[in-house]
Amino acid sequence: MPKDNFVSWNVMISGYVSNGVYFKAIDIFWRMRDSGVQLDIISFASVLSTCSQLTALEQGREIHSYISNHKMNQEVIHSTLATVFYL
Repeated sequence: MPKDNFVSWNVMISGYVSNGVYFKAIDIFWRMRDSGVQLDIISFASVLSTCSQLTALEQGREIHSYISNHKMNQEVIHSTLATVFYL
């Protein structure tokens, strides 16, 4: 799989989330980031949903901090959080 294909990464994360393999979903998210792949709203929504399933407050805070520190569009942040709360 091409390392720069964010769609494939997001499908893997979503697949792990759908099957309850939450720790692997979080691992894939961090590997995606570390590989330099552009993270998008789907990436954040999936991994934040995982954090809420695990009640992983620290992970959620770290991801939210990443969003804030990288000056992501505020609409992306609000859409992501709204998506997580409605999943």
